[in-house]
Amino acid sequence: MIGGIDVEVHWKSIKNLHVGVYPPDGRVRVAAPTAVSLDAVRRAVLTRMAWVRRQQARFLTQERQSKRLYRSGETHYVWGRPLRLEVVEWNRRKHKIAVLGNDRLSMNSPLNSSRDQRATWMAAWRRAELRMVSAPRSC
Repeated sequence: MIGGIDVEVHWKSIKNLHVGVYPPDGRVRVAAPTAVSLDAVRRAVLTRMAWVRRQQARFLTQERQSKRLYRSGETHYVWGRPLRLEVVEWNRRKHKIAVLGNDRLSMNSPLNSSRDQRATWMAAWRRAELRMVSAPRSC
């Protein structure tokens, strides 16, 4: 705890001391050479405290994606494009996900499927899409 802020300190075999502030919550991390004392780390952080607080304030004002509920109307990004999710429940036991046109993502799911199941299916679908694009191509 330095200046009222929790600071994570890592001593490494490096030449210079580095202070970093990381999103989403403004976590402060210091990478310090092994020869540097804790007092020197404390002084370095205190001299950069104005910068640290500015960075933390900036992270707090940045927009974050809301938690996904996997319901119709949500926007999901596929390959950097925003697509509107359309969830259709059907009587089959399996699910199906497909991109429709340039602006829609369709998810057919079994009746009474949970948010966690839909999230798992979406993650698996994204991995499969990535594998298709990144698969080695034969000449």
